[in-house]
Amino acid sequence: MKKLLSIVAAIILIGGVVFILLTSETAPQNLLGQDPKLHLYTISGESTGQLNVTVPFSEESDEAYLIDIALDLDGDGQITDSEWRVKNAGAYLVQNLKNNYWFADEAKTLAVGDEALLKVSFKKSDSSVAPATLEKKVKIEAFEIGERFGFDVPGAHENIKRGIGLLNTVIKAAHAEGEEVFRDALTPDLAQNSMECAAVSAANNLMSLAGENDKLGNLPEFTGDLIEELKTDMKFNNGISLANMVAGKNAFIQRHNLPISTELKLAPTKDDILNALNSGAAVELSFAFVQSRSGRDNTGHVVTLVGASNSNIFVHDSGTPEGMDTLRMFGTVQTPKNTFINVPYPLWDGVAYIDGVVIQNWTEPKHAEGSYTDGGEQASEVEMLVINGQYFPKSFFRVANPDNCNSSHYHAVASDDTVYGFKYKNSSEIISLRDPDRNSCGFGKISEVPVEKITITFEQSQELIKYLPTSAVPEKSGGTVKVCGLPGGPACPPR
Repeated sequence: MKKLLSIVAAIILIGGVVFILLTSETAPQNLLGQDPKLHLYTISGESTGQLNVTVPFSEESDEAYLIDIALDLDGDGQITDSEWRVKNAGAYLVQNLKNNYWFADEAKTLAVGDEALLKVSFKKSDSSVAPATLEKKVKIEAFEIGERFGFDVPGAHENIKRGIGLLNTVIKAAHAEGEEVFRDALTPDLAQNSMECAAVSAANNLMSLAGENDKLGNLPEFTGDLIEELKTDMKFNNGISLANMVAGKNAFIQRHNLPISTELKLAPTKDDILNALNSGAAVELSFAFVQSRSGRDNTGHVVTLVGASNSNIFVHDSGTPEGMDTLRMFGTVQTPKNTFINVPYPLWDGVAYIDGVVIQNWTEPKHAEGSYTDGGEQASEVEMLVINGQYFPKSFFRVANPDNCNSSHYHAVASDDTVYGFKYKNSSEIISLRDPDRNSCGFGKISEVPVEKITITFEQSQELIKYLPTSAVPEKSGGTVKVCGLPGGPACPPR
């Protein structure tokens, strides 16, 4: 009998050891990094009262995790119940393995260089194993945003993408509702210099697409050169308009023989965002920031989308410390003409909404690789609308839904209703055409305007760059802007 009991005990012991070995790879204590970073956002060296905690993880996991974060704001060396500032927030072990979390020091008691006690509790969402905990003193580092986002630089507008304006109160994180979709390919999280968020976000996605298709050699060798080249193509001038961002990227793609198709969607829906990610696309997400409570000028910002759910978006934001930021899609913003997704952004004290997404897909190599003119000159293939026998880049147009025109039709991306193109297919002579019917069918119904893919030379490409649209399409915010779908507010109309 004793022998039997010994055998049973051994089996139980072995089973326990095997269980530990099998579960240890995904146990929270093996995934939580030990070097969190604490940044204080500053403007001209002065505290804004807004803090960012970057939590690192050691390896990827597709399991569901939650995180709690506390900070000893009063400096007494202890963590009290009231000092837990992030509760049950989602932790996502994807894309560079760092997550950013926001909270505020309303009293501005902390300063750059201070050491503050930070406590992290990291757990599986099903509570199947004990949570991992980390408690340590962290030195507060400055994250200067004044110059980065061009505060007080003339020309700010929601259609000009340069960065954010003034700090909001803390936005409480929430676990995403519904299934999350993340981009499979690794997406960089490059930092921006002054007012260059659009070019940096584009660089993130170009590197991601080229990297997953073994074409990094087609890009400039240094990321700084890549960003500067994009800024030139996008006509950077203390920011970049959404229209210039798209046309400039297309010029860059053509010049570097990258088989990438680009689509601009204005006022996207949640389904548009999720469908783009599910298709394997790389996506830049554009914000409009309006109606600042403190009187800041309207402005805009662009981030790199790496994931989404029905309630959250997950982004690499060049204006925050390295790490994935989680932002909540919460209600909608209703303007006289459009309904936009409302996204409270912690660094803006007014209304923030998604005014557009730039969607890029890698296409078959024949779309752009190995194109040459009859004379052997390297060239690129570009889709053109053929209007009155003249050739206009398709990227200079936007598709409008049926309205006064009973069918989907073309209007110009540029706000002056003008497009530029070639007088003849093989000519570098640029001609212009103004929208003949801006209140109805514009340049024509999609079904009636021929589209032709032609081979253009480098010289033709350089000529087109000179005539990129100079302003974006999203409407001005001078009209009524109403936020709906929030507690105590009006219900949202069906989309």
